[in-house]
Amino acid sequence: MLKCRGNISQTRVSVNHLEYLRPDDVLEILPISRRTLSNWQQRRIVPFHRVGRTVLFKQSDIEEAITRYRVAAIGEPSFRARRMIHRDA
Repeated sequence: MLKCRGNISQTRVSVNHLEYLRPDDVLEILPISRRTLSNWQQRRIVPFHRVGRTVLFKQSDIEEAITRYRVAAIGEPSFRARRMIHRDA
């Protein structure tokens, strides 16, 4: 679970027990710029939902996107290699 740098509980959106975050909420959680988040949206690195003019991100999708960028320790298989191992099993 990601830890929040600020209090964003007032702006979170819950639908069917799923936590959705607005872009500003994501920026409070992650140390990235608004431009980086927009870039991730355009490149479809982070899935998002558009409701009218409002953009929402599932918190689990943000966590999964961050996991993809994890750098493995020396001697540890990379995320891609681990995914291939689990897929073949």
